[in-house]
Amino acid sequence: MAVVFGCTGAFFLYVSDYYRADETALVVAKEEHVHRTEEGYLLSSKENSDTALIFYPGAKVEFNAYLPLMNGLCEAGLSCYLVEMPFHLAFFGMNIAGDIIARNPDVKRWYIAGHSLGGAMASSYASAHAETIEGLILYGAYPNGDFPLERTLTVYGSLNTSVAEKIDYTENVVVIEGGQSRAIRRLRRAKRRRVRNHFEDGTANDCHR
Repeated sequence: MAVVFGCTGAFFLYVSDYYRADETALVVAKEEHVHRTEEGYLLSSKENSDTALIFYPGAKVEFNAYLPLMNGLCEAGLSCYLVEMPFHLAFFGMNIAGDIIARNPDVKRWYIAGHSLGGAMASSYASAHAETIEGLILYGAYPNGDFPLERTLTVYGSLNTSVAEKIDYTENVVVIEGGQSRAIRRLRRAKRRRVRNHFEDGTANDCHR
């Protein structure tokens, strides 16, 4: 019994130490088009009402830290569902995308994205539901499963060597020179628009930069 209590205590101590959102993210949360949902946040775009993206955060990162990134995609015309993961760990909520999709039948084209561990879990979900998911976007992550690479966009920083060494393909790859994993949460608008434009017509072109 003492071992169980000890392991439980160690787990909760581990998950209680995570990256918090900054003031920029908290400001975005108050904007009119940002809505709190059962799963996290919905950032509603006035354009492309039949197209949406679901985003899985990285491990031990407060989910609303990604609101500025999601807001950039929303401003470019893509509605975004930002998921709040149990214990800030995406492998406890890999199938949350299915709940979001089931509750939004008016959306006809679904994309899923994720950062780091969130990217791995998004990739796993996309692989298991390739008939539903139009495209996959990986931030600081590499594919986990067999989702088609021609429908996958991979974005990572050149300093993120743990990801770089796993990328053995060049199709649909964006390398941010001098970038590392944590910087993905604060991508500049130009990069966000490049990600948005990459999939807006349902096709993918090489963009290794």
